[in-house]
Amino acid sequence: AIEQQFQQRDLALQGQKVLVTDLDGCVADIEPFIKEFGGYGTGQGGVAVEQAKGRWYEAGEFLDLPAIPGAVETLKEAKRQGYLIAVITARPVWEHRRVRPDTVKWLESNGVPHDILVFDKDKYDAVIKHVMPAKVVTFIEDRDKHAIELAAHGIPVTLINKSYNKTLADHEHITRVDDWTDIRNLLNL
Repeated sequence: AIEQQFQQRDLALQGQKVLVTDLDGCVADIEPFIKEFGGYGTGQGGVAVEQAKGRWYEAGEFLDLPAIPGAVETLKEAKRQGYLIAVITARPVWEHRRVRPDTVKWLESNGVPHDILVFDKDKYDAVIKHVMPAKVVTFIEDRDKHAIELAAHGIPVTLINKSYNKTLADHEHITRVDDWTDIRNLLNL
């Protein structure tokens, strides 16, 4: 029965165009967190920043993050034009029980369209397990470590320029953009 479910899912995804996006730093504006704690990934503050993120998750403070200008409108337009929308986030559901319901609530309250929602710190693995065999048009990302991993496997990445990803070298599968207007133009939406 489980094998049949996977076959049905694969048939449903076959030939579909999927726009994949990360959440924090791409759709959800994490600038309030960065202003409060001075960094965002382990590369920008190490364990102290990760502990601060954990406290934010536990307190539900990520519910108050604003959407990044242009993100919701662009995703809605992509949906109107026939794209499936997949949100793949490394938010740690395995560490904090409220992360999943808070994330769903944030997506709904901000009107973020999505057909697939996956929580996984290995984003390439998440694409393979939950999005393939659909065609990933691009994966919108802000973290250099995820962009490198995805691009190394041939997945096209649209990397939103951030202070914490400026040192990443150019790569044939990574296109840098400044904002969602650039993404909209890149996708001809």
